[in-house]
Amino acid sequence: MTGRLEMLIFTDCRAGEGLEGGAGLQFQARSPAADEQAMAVVRADLLYQPSDEFMRTRRAVADFPPSFAYVCDTIMAASAGVYLGKEASGHRQGNQLTHCVFSPDAAAYAKVRPAQLFGARFWRDRPADGTALPPLEAGWVPGPLTAELVQQEVRALPGGEAMLQALLTAVEAVLREPSSARRVLLLARDLRDVMVWLAAATLLLPQEVALTAGFRAFVANPTVIRQPIMAVHADDNPSGVTVDNDLGYHVFDVDTGRHSQPAPSPYAQTWARLFLTEDAYDVVDAVELAAVSGLGWQDAARLAMTVVSRRPPAPADVPLVVQWLRTGPPDLIALHGPRLARGLRDDSGTWPPAVLAELDDLARRGVVEVDAPAVRLALLADEVRRAVAENRVDATVLAPIGRAWTAEHQRTVVATLTSAAATASPRQFEALQRLARRFGVAPRVGEITGAMEAFARDWIANTHAGYLPDQWPNRAAIEERVRVQLERSDPLAHTTFLCEWWWLLLDTDLSPSLRQATTRAVLGTGDRLSTIQRFIRAAKSRPQAVSSLAHLTREIWAGQPLTLGDAVLLTGPQGLPRNLPLPPEMFDELAHRLMFATELSADDLNIGYRFADHGTWRPSQAVMRLFDEEARLQLVLTEIESNQPTEAVISQTVAGVGDRVLRAHMSRVLRTMLFAPAVISTTTLLKAKPSLVVPLIADLAPRVGGDTASPNRIALAFVLSAHNLSAEVGRAVSDDARLVLANGVRVWLRADKAIHAQHVNAATDQISFFGPPWTDTWRRTVRAERPRGRGLRGLGGWR
Repeated sequence: MTGRLEMLIFTDCRAGEGLEGGAGLQFQARSPAADEQAMAVVRADLLYQPSDEFMRTRRAVADFPPSFAYVCDTIMAASAGVYLGKEASGHRQGNQLTHCVFSPDAAAYAKVRPAQLFGARFWRDRPADGTALPPLEAGWVPGPLTAELVQQEVRALPGGEAMLQALLTAVEAVLREPSSARRVLLLARDLRDVMVWLAAATLLLPQEVALTAGFRAFVANPTVIRQPIMAVHADDNPSGVTVDNDLGYHVFDVDTGRHSQPAPSPYAQTWARLFLTEDAYDVVDAVELAAVSGLGWQDAARLAMTVVSRRPPAPADVPLVVQWLRTGPPDLIALHGPRLARGLRDDSGTWPPAVLAELDDLARRGVVEVDAPAVRLALLADEVRRAVAENRVDATVLAPIGRAWTAEHQRTVVATLTSAAATASPRQFEALQRLARRFGVAPRVGEITGAMEAFARDWIANTHAGYLPDQWPNRAAIEERVRVQLERSDPLAHTTFLCEWWWLLLDTDLSPSLRQATTRAVLGTGDRLSTIQRFIRAAKSRPQAVSSLAHLTREIWAGQPLTLGDAVLLTGPQGLPRNLPLPPEMFDELAHRLMFATELSADDLNIGYRFADHGTWRPSQAVMRLFDEEARLQLVLTEIESNQPTEAVISQTVAGVGDRVLRAHMSRVLRTMLFAPAVISTTTLLKAKPSLVVPLIADLAPRVGGDTASPNRIALAFVLSAHNLSAEVGRAVSDDARLVLANGVRVWLRADKAIHAQHVNAATDQISFFGPPWTDTWRRTVRAERPRGRGLRGLGGWR
């Protein structure tokens, strides 16, 4: 039970309101036993320190952080402070209030660590009604930072255990060697966060030690603070101390989780781990018991946890318990000894079966002097019984005993497991397989054939049984029997159970031969596409099985080329999860075609890009460059089809596009150039890629002439035949091609009745973008073929 604490309040007072009588900052009220000596301690180490930076920048009163401090001097005193803003007179800023509780007697704190006083309801943030305060009577309740809450908050933080180990190590060191060890400094914005960490660290120190751990938060200048532990507000840090610029402190940045890295002490490692894995209150009690147990701290920690958790002694701790019962402090033996003794047994043969495995290990290592092979065989008999009756098997493989273990002992283990497996039900058979692995043996296959066949049938029919093939010593023989049964079965007659095998494939790393047999059987049960979709849906509903998708996908497409339909299925909304890499060998053939085929396929590019973009294939950089080329080509074609991009945009975009990618998309390239809204966009593309001239003319020539050609095609034909767009384009246009295109233009112009003047005008508009000499030649050509020129414009004033 907590004891009586005295109180003091320090704040700015008007004349006559404080203990000094005058106006100004002073102690405003006190409880009867609060004397001048106590006031001197509080004034020196516990008062609230208003932030100069916050005052200079005129921050709102609510923005000023509270303070909390503790000191162990002639008294053990804790204080909580707040910033009030203006002084009592209402003029200047800088007023604060500090409420302090203290006692010269450590017993007044009972088991409460000073940091746990934070947030208690007895703290005041306003002056008292007079100068007299009642003491805080015995039985007071600390704040909300219980051991359990602190444990939960530290456990929830990434890196929480490592930071707690480091903080406890640093606190231990500075309390042990206050004159030479680095002091501890926490950086934070929230005072509560600081108190959580200080509570966590001091809860793992005996109370006698924890009460010596003075701290102060927040402070602006750590160099003038006497306490070994302090906190600096992250927004008021004039010294610039950080984890990377520690200024000789052990620094812990509570907000980021970064901290100095003192080598964790074994004490800190042990108690931090226990605190975050065991019952928090048990651990705190164990810390106190360990401190007075008379044992080294590591043994003391194990013993104390056994005592306070009220668990029976673990077999591995039996020697420690016995030693402690012989040599421990008499008063503690009287208190805890009877219950510990009841947890022991005089003879290992009378120990509960559950501890036989621990006894086996102790015996194997010679920790206890018993017949190790006899213990191992007793353990075998007990675990065979439990495997058959309860399907319970410990997955841990037992370590060899050593010289005491003979070949006869080994034959006994094999015979026992073979005999049990030969008459076991399928579920018992599977459990005994796992038990055989634990004992490092395999039942004799020739003597368990019947049970193995029955188990194979059961495994096929009960795929959700949770069997663990990776723990079967006879796995190869069992899977071979399953494979034979699958291949002999009629898929259409066994659709239900074969499809159920998908679940096993998802959960189990089957042998390659069994996986292939199962895949063939499942895909033979109906529509291949719907079966695959059903499988993917099943896998995506079971996240733990997603890793098997890649292997199964490889089996499904073994020996088959990937099609565009496959790519759409696997990378679509109902397909594989994104960024699940498929086996690289699935893409070997596709990658080879993309890299080395003389003629690229647009479908291959589409397939490859879909898988790469989906994250299911990680192609080489060379293949990725092909995808980039294709993307650039598609971009420029889309721009040409819908806009009139500048010559620079077209040239720069297609500059890196190779001829293989151009040929793969030749049909769209030609269609885009023939139907482009702006002929000059087509010719710009031709200048950038002269290899397109010949296929374009081959497609264009039959479409020129007569009265059906469009003005844009006529304009394109004229531009190509009249003059050279560039030297390379000029070389690509043969004389015959020029003649065919020029004749087609003239025929189109002479079709006077069918070709309306507006079509000629449209062609003129396209040609006008090219300027001389094309416009001059066009003007002469039109005049020659349409001498009357009615309705024409843009021909040098000819109306």
